[in-house]
Amino acid sequence: MTAREDQARAGAMQRWWQVMRHGACPACGTPHMVWSGIALVRDTCRTCQAPLSAHEATGRTLYPVILPLVVVLVLGALAIDDKTHAPLWLQALGWVIVVPLAVAGAVRAAKAAVLAARVSGARA
Repeated sequence: MTAREDQARAGAMQRWWQVMRHGACPACGTPHMVWSGIALVRDTCRTCQAPLSAHEATGRTLYPVILPLVVVLVLGALAIDDKTHAPLWLQALGWVIVVPLAVAGAVRAAKAAVLAARVSGARA
């Protein structure tokens, strides 16, 4: 792998993190321009007018993220039930909090990665 490929990969990882964490537009880099909700992408960047919703990952694109997450959550629930034998109401309370946070975080990360890759690919 060449130094240029290493630099490009590092730049892509940094763009992905900036988009996911800070909502930075992958086209212009202005923070707080991508997300209109926890995992909802704005139609366009308010600064550079880049069409963000055209590059959004939706539908079948997110299956490879959600399906393994569901398997991990179900196996985790079974393991915790086996180890703790907590009452059902306590488990339900815990999983009602954990599952939406895990799914929203995974969907946001996947959408940020796809958005950063597609927008930077469209610019190149």
